[in-house]
Amino acid sequence: YRNTCKLHEAIADKEMLSHEFLTPDHAAQRTRFSDGTEVIVNFGEKPYQLVREGKTYLLPQNGFYVKGPRIEQLMVLLDGKVVTSIKAPGYLFSDAEGVDVEMLAKGKRMILHIGAGKEVALRFEEVVPNWDVENTRIYLLDSKGERREEAQFKRKGDTILLGPFSEFTNLEAVCRS
Repeated sequence: YRNTCKLHEAIADKEMLSHEFLTPDHAAQRTRFSDGTEVIVNFGEKPYQLVREGKTYLLPQNGFYVKGPRIEQLMVLLDGKVVTSIKAPGYLFSDAEGVDVEMLAKGKRMILHIGAGKEVALRFEEVVPNWDVENTRIYLLDSKGERREEAQFKRKGDTILLGPFSEFTNLEAVCRS
């Protein structure tokens, strides 16, 4: 769901211009859309090496590379581990740090879903340009999405450090400026 819905939101009204096979076995495929979005997927069992914009990506089975004006997303192998990241206007997901982090912006408010395990570093400006870290408050949410208590966090420049949490945790960040 998470890996396909943001892409579909970005390209639902775009015309598919081309679809091609990148490997003789048809495992790696590329689709291009009218807004310039490019989607490359590896359906093969073996990793597929892709070079884009001077960077090399290793796509695992069912891994992908998506780049467009309204979406960027990857499922790649990094140091033998599958890492997923998705970035769209007002939205960010990443499991690159070994913990799932999902950020969904709603104006000067952001809902955070953070997995258990270790401290995470969040850059709110990646989701909301000009987010004021100095005037940010973060609240732990209960199972109904209601504020339970203010959460403790550290600031390091324009980065907020949160956690670690012992279980999957829902939070709300509010920018009071």
